[in-house]
Amino acid sequence: YYVVGTAAGTDTYLAATSAAVSFTIAPKNVTTATVTGVEAQYYTGKEVVLPQLAVTGYTAGTDYNVSYQNNTKVGTATVTITFTGNYTGTISRTFAVLAGNDADLPLKNKIYAVGKYKYKVTKSAATGGTVELKAPVKKNMKQAKAVNFVKINGYRFKVTSIAPNAFKDNKKLKQFTIGTNIVKIGKNAFYKAKNLKKVTIKTTKLKTKKVGKKAFARIYSKAVIRVPKKKVKTYQKFLKKAGLPGQAKVK
Repeated sequence: YYVVGTAAGTDTYLAATSAAVSFTIAPKNVTTATVTGVEAQYYTGKEVVLPQLAVTGYTAGTDYNVSYQNNTKVGTATVTITFTGNYTGTISRTFAVLAGNDADLPLKNKIYAVGKYKYKVTKSAATGGTVELKAPVKKNMKQAKAVNFVKINGYRFKVTSIAPNAFKDNKKLKQFTIGTNIVKIGKNAFYKAKNLKKVTIKTTKLKTKKVGKKAFARIYSKAVIRVPKKKVKTYQKFLKKAGLPGQAKVK
């Protein structure tokens, strides 16, 4: 680009025009843009693409172009977004290409309702898959539990975590059992479940960094938490850090 300056003449000064001065407008680097729609797809014998792919705030074909690698077979494919025009940079994401005979296999990050609970798939696999207990279907349960395993579409998944806010503000809940496979409890998981009087923790796999902030804050003030005998002292310390009321007992 070039810019030329001009000045109009007056009674005192003559009109003047400057020499052309060149300058460059550099494209904006947007490699931190938010990409959505990157999800597992099923192989149908044709090239696999991502139908819901989008980049927040930018237009496909105008601001960026899309290309794929390894998307013609079952396995892991890559989508590459290359910015053009006023933008520069590339973003790459990988996604699973599943066999057509796995069409019923629950997909990662999808939420499924099974019985009285909602579960989010954290690892999608025909064997060895895992889910997170997301929330109850209804908030009128007096007794609830995080079971060890759950079946979704006929596939068996291990329940390994309780989501943040899963039972937050659940005023009906009085008893809860945490299964043996739980390794993580999200922040505010039981926050303000003010009538939660009894919690039975069966897992021995919890660690202080895996129990979120205020996970047990403002439950029933004199709640009783039953834990594996060898974990009483350890669990007592980090449950208190997670907001367990001072008068609550861990035993």
